[in-house]
Amino acid sequence: MLNFVVRGSGAPLVLVHGFSDQSMSWFLADSDLLSGFRCIAVDLPGHGRSEPWRGEKLSIHDIAEELDKVVAALGIGKFALMGHSMGGMVAQQYCLEHPHAISCLFLCSTATRGDLLSETAFNLEETKAAITKDGIATALSMDPYAAFAPGYEGPLVRRYLELESGTDGETAVKCLDAMKDWELDQSKATEYSGPTVILFGDKDRITASGFALELVRAYAHSTVEIVPGSGHMLFLEKPQEFRKIVTKHMVATAGPEE
Repeated sequence: MLNFVVRGSGAPLVLVHGFSDQSMSWFLADSDLLSGFRCIAVDLPGHGRSEPWRGEKLSIHDIAEELDKVVAALGIGKFALMGHSMGGMVAQQYCLEHPHAISCLFLCSTATRGDLLSETAFNLEETKAAITKDGIATALSMDPYAAFAPGYEGPLVRRYLELESGTDGETAVKCLDAMKDWELDQSKATEYSGPTVILFGDKDRITASGFALELVRAYAHSTVEIVPGSGHMLFLEKPQEFRKIVTKHMVATAGPEE
């Protein structure tokens, strides 16, 4: 089963990180990022403290099934689900398969299909080739600021890269293939009738804010929240703004902490 950490108390909020990140990435800029809620942050296969993926191939569906094992083990019932980047694809797939389990779906800097990433700063095939040739630590440090808004600098980037470099390289390559092959089944997405909050940074070079248009078309009850001045890592770059947005929607859908 996936490794996970639990922080805080209150309405449950499951956090699914992006490619080469891990559970602790959420709290790197602010250890109290989402205080007031019971946050369950998972480590996806081969990320953080979770074991590498042993199968020959890995799919977004496979990852969603691993996530469901955590949900079942904790017995948390209905919960809010947040996915960032690749984790946003996992969150969407999970929502397709368990639409009545989700009280609110938060989709951060993500897309409805992996092929949208082909012309961005995170080209899946180029990243795969670089990891295969030079290893994940070298590949991810070639352009360490690509995930951040232009001009962003700070010691946080170094700490972020240190977490990324611990990702299992073989699993990372399988994750890239999983993203490339994934596309949201929009006909099934209509089975989810809860609210969807779509968050993007207006300086994102990996998942452009224009990707939000496809997400809005897919989810009937959706709200778009743009974080000014933020790149792809909006919860690291603009943690206060991120917290306010998430808290507003969590309180509206799940109620305040009891």
